[in-house]
Amino acid sequence: MGRIKGKKLDINAIITSYKNGGNISRVAKEFNCSSSYVWKIIKENGISVIPQTQTQRKRFINENFFNNIDSEEKAYWLGFLYADGCIQWNSSNSGQITITLKDKEHLEKFNKSLKSNYPIQNYIIKKGIGAGNIYYRISITSKNLAESLTKCGCHANKTYELTFPNKDIFVNEDLIRHFIRGYFDGDGSVFTSMEKHWRNGTITNIIHYRFYGTENMMKGIQMELNLEGRLGKDKKAKCLYELSYKRKKKLIPFYLYLYKNATIYLDRKKEKFDKYIQEECSETIISQLNKELKG
Repeated sequence: MGRIKGKKLDINAIITSYKNGGNISRVAKEFNCSSSYVWKIIKENGISVIPQTQTQRKRFINENFFNNIDSEEKAYWLGFLYADGCIQWNSSNSGQITITLKDKEHLEKFNKSLKSNYPIQNYIIKKGIGAGNIYYRISITSKNLAESLTKCGCHANKTYELTFPNKDIFVNEDLIRHFIRGYFDGDGSVFTSMEKHWRNGTITNIIHYRFYGTENMMKGIQMELNLEGRLGKDKKAKCLYELSYKRKKKLIPFYLYLYKNATIYLDRKKEKFDKYIQEECSETIISQLNKELKG
């Protein structure tokens, strides 16, 4: 890690950004540091200087994408950014939107939806939880995009202040479930565990599916799902909350709410649901589910 003006900077991330086609001034803007500092890092680490003609590729993105939330894609990615996006404003009042994820293919879906050619960077977690794992990141500089997201309720410093969006931002209320699926893919989890039944003592494979976030977000999601779950403080982050469900009783309505007629989702999470349903649910339930999905 480097340090400038009292801030810690990730030198490896700066190098990666530069190698991915960013010229010095763009990298400096991305990391909110000086061009001379970026140049110093490049020289000290023996990085070959990229000819200017190779760094002049114009970055583009549909900056009006979130102006009107009138499609599944827009609602989904808004929900995903509510959960997993980071919005920052730098000294030049230019908005920076960053997503960090371990699923590169999902960031490729994001780029495709927003007609973006921003590079997807990769880096390795060096210490702590997840050390050694590869993560991917996309950083977009766009004042218009950041302003649109802010108007939709996805603002900077949202970790402890995020509230469920005003329904008026959605052209129709059916889009809200796509928003919630996006939020689940960003700040939700699904996993299974072997547990002893409280009544007869049999060991069964139990599925758990949860949302994490502020109390207001959790209550808003629970109201839209219309499924009573356990709402309480998150054990790992006591200042935040989790909305949790388990077992089969609410699994099918939950699954239908999230995935019926859905065309965009985080593949690995849906696959966990699909695997559990196929292996643990009865043929009658699976048949009924398939009818609902086709209906």
